[in-house]
Amino acid sequence: MKTKTSISKIGLDLYLNQMKWTLWYFAFALVLNAVALFGTSSEAHDPVLFAYRPTKTYLLILGIVAATSFLTFYVKSGVTRKKYFWGTLSAALGLTLTITLVLTVATLLLQAFPGLNGAGLQSSQYLLFQENSIDAIMTAWINLLTFYLAGWLISAGFYRFKGVVRMGFIVLAIVTIGITDFLWQYELRGLIDRVFHWEPSLVPGYASFLSSAVLLSLVLWLIRGVTRRAPVKLK
Repeated sequence: MKTKTSISKIGLDLYLNQMKWTLWYFAFALVLNAVALFGTSSEAHDPVLFAYRPTKTYLLILGIVAATSFLTFYVKSGVTRKKYFWGTLSAALGLTLTITLVLTVATLLLQAFPGLNGAGLQSSQYLLFQENSIDAIMTAWINLLTFYLAGWLISAGFYRFKGVVRMGFIVLAIVTIGITDFLWQYELRGLIDRVFHWEPSLVPGYASFLSSAVLLSLVLWLIRGVTRRAPVKLK
C-alpha cells in the first residue's frame, strides 16, 4: 500500500473487511431467528426486533474490536492517523447504513408476509422501520451509528491510556448511548419516565436530529484528539 492511499480506498477496504464479519453475524442471527420462530408462537415473536436489538450490541463490539485493530497495519503501510480516522469513519457510516437498509427491507418482507410477524406487537422500534420514510431510516441509522462510535470511543481510550482512565471512556460511551436512547425513545424510555417524570416524545424531531449531530460530533472530536498522538503499537 502506498503512502498516497486515498481516504476512500481506506474506507472501502475497512468497510469490506467488516462486512465480511457482518455477513457471518447475519447468518448466525438468521439461524437463531429460525429457531426462535419455531420455538415460540408467532404472536410472541418479532423477527425485526430479534435482529435489531442484538445488532446494536454487535456494532458496539465491532467498534471496540475493529476501530483500532487495523491501525498498526495501515500506519506500517504509510497511512497517516488522519487518513485512517476518516477512512474508519466512512466505513462506519457505510456499514451502519447498509445494516439499516437490510433491516428496512426485512420489514417490507414482513409487511408482504404478515404471518411471519406477531400481529399484536407495537414496539416503537418495529414501527420505526415499518414507516419506511427517510426520517425513520435516518433515525435507525443514527442509533446504530451511535453504538459503533461508542465502541470506537472505548477502543481509542484503551489504545491510548492505561488504568482507571480507561474506565472513564467506558462511562463516556454509556452516557453517549443513554443520551441517544433518550432522544429517540428507545429502551430507556420507561426508566426516564419513572425517574425524571419527563416524556421523551416532547422532544421535537428536529431537536433530536440536531442534538444527535452535536453529540456524535463531540464523540468524533474526542476520538480524533485521543488517537492523533497515540503511539502506534508496531508489534
